[in-house]
Amino acid sequence: TAKIVQVCDKLPTGLTYVTIGKGRVKSGKACWKLGTRKSGSRRTIRFVARAQSLTAPRTAINTATVTSSNASSKRASASVRIEASG
Repeated sequence: TAKIVQVCDKLPTGLTYVTIGKGRVKSGKACWKLGTRKSGSRRTIRFVARAQSLTAPRTAINTATVTSSNASSKRASASVRIEASG
């Protein structure tokens, strides 16, 4: 069991958070406190981000890190397609 679990996400350059649910943003990084989690458990965290001054579509890598008071930190990354709006 992992205690004091927190997930933090720093968006790629050129993106800003629009909504982050129950998370908090500090220094450009959004973090969500998840409390105690059993080994192997899953949790979905959703947020909306907006591109700043994007003139053409691009792909970026978004990385989140999970930390705990009694377990090793883990990182996960995903390729994100960013579309220019209208």
